[in-house]
Amino acid sequence: MARRRARMRAATGEHTVQQWLEKIELHAGCCFYCGEQKPLTVDHDVPITRGGSNDITNILPACLSCNSKKGVRTAREYLALRAA
Repeated sequence: MARRRARMRAATGEHTVQQWLEKIELHAGCCFYCGEQKPLTVDHDVPITRGGSNDITNILPACLSCNSKKGVRTAREYLALRAA
């Protein structure tokens, strides 16, 4: 947990709660990956561990299940894996 917080602090960019809520609304309250309406978590399109930012442009709403399965893949990599 401490390592994750350190990475988050070192990441460039930031977003507000209002921006996050607008992003959820933009996706109609659904997970970006599976499309289901479940409790959503903040997911980074390009993971911070791979150089992604914490800017709202790099944030996607994801259910916990999809976010966990995605791991350190980019959104594009995970979607390709799901389609295979």
